[in-house]
Amino acid sequence: MVPLINDIVFSEFLFHYIALKTGRSPFTIKKRGEMSTVILSNEPKDFIEQFHILPADDEVLGLSYELMREHNLLPNDAIILATCLVYEVSTLGTLDDDLKNAGEKEGLRVIP
Repeated sequence: MVPLINDIVFSEFLFHYIALKTGRSPFTIKKRGEMSTVILSNEPKDFIEQFHILPADDEVLGLSYELMREHNLLPNDAIILATCLVYEVSTLGTLDDDLKNAGEKEGLRVIP
């Protein structure tokens, strides 16, 4: 089974990767023009390519709006949850308690 992510998880991963690798804010790295010294041609691309990326289409975005209201979620968490529901992904990996609780309420198996 190929692990799945969506574009939000892709973005969040890279944001945290930059911060962890440099010890600085990704905004600082961008402002200093140092992004090419952090994001290399093969790293972390080699890690990301292990995942199939599910798109956040109109159906996902429409559902995410409803999930924000129903579960009091922030937009990114709602889009992640909506992606699982629309694409019938039954297992969600997250360390976020809000997303964990909402996922469980929506019938997903949630793993940390």
